Amino acid sequence: LRYGQRIRRYRIEAEFAGAWQTLADGPTIGRQRIASFEPVLTQRVRLRVLETAPLPKIRRFAVFGGNQCV
Repeated sequence: LRYGQRIRRYRIEAEFAGAWQTLADGPTIGRQRIASFEPVLTQRVRLRVLETAPLPKIRRFAVFGGNQCV
């Protein structure tokens, strides 16, 4: 990794009835992090970066459902 692992702790959440619930979390995001969780029906998903090294970098964040990228 050119800049090293900059994300030290993260959480992926989805909104249900106005409240955010955790779908997945982990200690680091390296070159390619794939977080798996049970399928959910929601309109909003967010990535929360909870702990970082200086200047965190995220190139892409995508959510896949079945054969689709949302």
